[in-house]
Formats: sequence, C-alpha cells, structure tokens
Amino acid sequence: MSRILVGVDGSTASDAAVRYAGDVAARHGGELHVAHVVTGYATLVPTAVEGLEEAGQAVLEQALALAGPLVEAGAPAGATVRGELLHGQRQAALLEAAKGADLVVLGFQPHSSLERLVTGSTTTALAAGAHCPVTIVPDGWSGNHRGVVGVGVKTVDTAGPLLRKALGIARKRGARLEILHTWHLPTTAYDALMLPDQLDTDGWSEDMHAALKEVCDPICADYPEVRTETRVLERHPAAALAGLGERVDLLVLARRARLFPRGHLGGTARAMLREVPCPILVVPPPGEDEEPDPLV
Repeated sequence: MSRILVGVDGSTASDAAVRYAGDVAARHGGELHVAHVVTGYATLVPTAVEGLEEAGQAVLEQALALAGPLVEAGAPAGATVRGELLHGQRQAALLEAAKGADLVVLGFQPHSSLERLVTGSTTTALAAGAHCPVTIVPDGWSGNHRGVVGVGVKTVDTAGPLLRKALGIARKRGARLEILHTWHLPTTAYDALMLPDQLDTDGWSEDMHAALKEVCDPICADYPEVRTETRVLERHPAAALAGLGERVDLLVLARRARLFPRGHLGGTARAMLREVPCPILVVPPPGEDEEPDPLV
C-alpha cells in the first residue's frame, strides 16, 4: 500500500500541498499521512508548551478537514487519511516521518534571504535528504492542467534513468513530455582574450541535440503513447528551466547523489523552488530509488 506524507504548517502554501497530495491519494489509493511538527523552542515554559500543542492541533485539524473530502470524493477502496502531530526540529522530524513513504509533498512559500539563513529551508532539506521523491507545491498553485510534463536533463550520459521516470509520469497523466537540456558559457572580463571571436555555438547545440536524441530515442520508443519534444538551448540552466516551468503542469528534476550523511540539492534546483509556478518533483538519483514511476 502506498503512503503519501504531506507536511503542513497552516499557510496557504501548505493548503496547496494538501490539495495536490489529496489529488494523488484519490487517484492511487493508499494512505495520506498529514503531519504537523510542533517545534521545541519553548520547552522550558510549561504554559507555552501547552499553547503550542493546542495551536499545532488546530493546524493539523484544518489540514485534515481539507484533505478528507478530497480523498473521499475520488479515492479507490482502501484509501485512508490520518493525521499526526510530530515534535522536535522540523526538518529532522519530517525526514524521520518520510522513512517508508512513497512520496513527500510540501508547500513552498518564499521567505527573505535572512529568514532562510537563520531558519534554513524545510523544503530544501526534505528534497535533498528524503529517501523517496519529493513534490514541492508553490504557494498560489491553482491546479492548472495543460497536459505537459517537463524534465530537465543535466548531462546526456546520465539522462536515461531520469528520462524513464519522466516518461512514466507523462504516461500516467496522459501528457506530452518536454525534454530540456541546456549549456552555458560563463561570461568573464577575459572572454575577449581567451575565446575566439567567432564560436560555432549553433553547431555545438546541434551536436548536443543529436547526442541527446541518440540516448532518448530508444527509451522513448518504450513509451509510444507519450509524445515528446527534445530541446537544447544555449542558456543559463536556471533561466531555461524557469521558462519551462511556466508552461508545464509538473517539472521533474533529479537531485545530486547523496553525500553522507545528507543529500544535496544543487543551486539550479534550489532556484527553481523559488521561481517556478508549477509543482516540482525532485527524484533521487539512480541507485537511491529503484521505483520506476513515482506517484504523481
């Protein structure tokens, strides 16, 4: 039986995550596990502890009231919803709860640079460290359905496993898949001295497109029902992926290989969490997750 963990905090972004997770649970069944973490900042003040528990319970009940009808409206037999109050440091508590889950869903609400510096990012920590795929749902997500899934391919030689996951997702959704690979020459004050006046960048893009298609075509042939479009752009990866995220229902990215004892989310992926208006599915790299088709 599948298990979907959704972390909630009472924000509008959290509500968006519940709606997304409820939709996934309604289609796949299994258990929707709604969790809220009561932090331990005031553990030395008994009255404050009692107040935190009450506030946390209110947040949890609000999320359950939203999740229950979503699942019951369309879920197959056997689908369930349960709530749980967790305690401790938010990131650690949710990572522990995510063990054994098939999917983690979190809402994302932008914070100032100072807030991120002081408190860290729960979404980044879960996307980098969870053992299963993690979907980040942006604040304001409205559930638009354009019938398109996007996937960002960082390197051609490692594209295969990620592409199979993205194709499986597109097949489940009955969607078209847009495959994007970018390359970018950094600009420095020494470019005029170090690089030729004329670079055949068009030729480079054509060569990269041919190399990507050589990898993609045999894999895409296993998914004949999925229409695909492969694009190679000479553009900064973050800018190109942000543009892709504006026209797809879901953007699929792979996190970097786990660095013991924690995972790592690259700078481009972190930028996407802040900028892209669609949900982002972050999947573990090959070897850390053997499930071919994540829940979506």
